Amino acid sequence: MTTNIPTEAPIMLANPTGFLVSSEDILTWDAVDGATGYVVWINGTTFSVTETQYQLVLEENNFYDIKVKAICSSGESYYANAMYDQTFRDLNIEKKFYFSTNSNAPIIVDIGASDATVVAIKLGALVTDEVSWCTEGMDYTKTTGALTFTNAFLKTLLVGDYTYTVFTSNGFITVILTVNDNVDPYLINKSTQHYTPGEDLVLWFETFGGTVVSLNGNEITVNDYAINNGQVTIDIDYIANKFATEPQRTALILGYTILLGSDNFVGYIIIGKPVS
Repeated sequence: MTTNIPTEAPIMLANPTGFLVSSEDILTWDAVDGATGYVVWINGTTFSVTETQYQLVLEENNFYDIKVKAICSSGESYYANAMYDQTFRDLNIEKKFYFSTNSNAPIIVDIGASDATVVAIKLGALVTDEVSWCTEGMDYTKTTGALTFTNAFLKTLLVGDYTYTVFTSNGFITVILTVNDNVDPYLINKSTQHYTPGEDLVLWFETFGGTVVSLNGNEITVNDYAINNGQVTIDIDYIANKFATEPQRTALILGYTILLGSDNFVGYIIIGKPVS
């Protein structure tokens, strides 16, 4: 004869609530009735505590997904979302680019440091509640020091202005993208640039099959720049020397010419001093 021994049903505790994070990075929450302890889940790693608080150790340039559940000897609660935040440093870098829906070119972005890598890209400014994220491999690819928005992704955008927050291993930068339906050659970078000491200035053009013929103005010569299809690289020595020999100079203005068929398209670039 078999006797069934009654067992006590597991207790389902209420989820923790009332989460707050102090200026000293101490996470606190309200006590849960019946709980004898709590489990704090941080980016996949768990920590057990008996009090309704936990000292966070938040490293710079990281995302943090934090959850907490209540536990007792015979049950537990579900995890409750305590905090989702980021600690990326503001690099105070804003880059602007133009893209035509008629273009078959990608957009290459220098992310501010040669040793930096992209961690994630969010549609919208940092302070917005927008929760749309770009997908690596489909929307962009990355290399050390740069990211490339793919043409396939850019082609999905409607005419208008877009702001992206680019999180990198060194901090975050802002990328502003203006999409138009231009059919004439144009400068992909914004026309106003600030040079970085020790680094050549690289400009990208959508030529629609045309050719960047030359740069002109401010005594620039063919020895001061190189043209490789739609990419123009200006020697940093030329730029730095123009500012060094003329201390009162605040900007360096150069013209460019693009030849498409029998038509010439001209424009200008303003190069400013490094941003402090």
